[in-house]
Amino acid sequence: MATNEELRLKIFMCFINFSEENRRITKMAQALGVEKYEMSRQVAQLEKEGYVDRSDPRSPKLTEKGRKLAEGYARRMELAQNHLIYEGVPKEEARHDAIMLTLYCGDKTFENIQRMEETLRMKEIFADKPNFSGREFSEEINEGHYTFPFIIYREKVKKGNNISMANKGFAHPCEVIVGEGGSFVLLKAVDMDEISGFSGLKMKGRVRHLKYFDGKQFIEAAVNGDFIQIPLDYFQFHSIGDDSLNRILHGSICLKMCCSVGQVHMPESTAIFTLFVH
Repeated sequence: MATNEELRLKIFMCFINFSEENRRITKMAQALGVEKYEMSRQVAQLEKEGYVDRSDPRSPKLTEKGRKLAEGYARRMELAQNHLIYEGVPKEEARHDAIMLTLYCGDKTFENIQRMEETLRMKEIFADKPNFSGREFSEEINEGHYTFPFIIYREKVKKGNNISMANKGFAHPCEVIVGEGGSFVLLKAVDMDEISGFSGLKMKGRVRHLKYFDGKQFIEAAVNGDFIQIPLDYFQFHSIGDDSLNRILHGSICLKMCCSVGQVHMPESTAIFTLFVH
């Protein structure tokens, strides 16, 4: 038997999905397998709470407040159901469990599910395109804030190690912001602990300046306090893997950076910033 919360959610979905004729109390009760008196009681309560307009008793409808809530539920339901089906849950079970997720999971959970679904969608879009530009990626991805892991590689391998010292100079993961103002990678500079080759003492290092390569020249990155912006348009992407589950979108851009360690300013060095969409 459905709980009161489940029944209310299903009633909202009836108002969203049914025709005017089928939104009558009797028709909705039949569709949901509940007694007519129970449906009348629930709709009366929704009217009391300001979600339903019953000025025409034969044809109740959602108020603006009710429509906003119902549309929010519908978006969550679709997102949760698609996610569960992708994870291998049978369709009928996914439909039921999507109701539970919609009712009892918070906004943060749905933000994470939405990001996961968008990542999967992007991997499908570029499945048959082994190489593409950051601009193409930006044009396809929906507006929002995303977090992706990254590695900063040295330009040349040194002592068998190809990870740049600057990799420790930024908070991990990075954030990708997509909006009306453009798409960019947002990096937060942090202190690096480095051992001085002269004194053997631990010293604090920090990335002070950063330039990115736009395909023709190196451009000074925009800086706001500890945060540095790199336009996503200038990244070069590669699609690696045979299926959505294992596919990785690998986006890189060439950087030039200056770091300081203690009072010592290191010479400008070149590195490759690579983020991973997986």
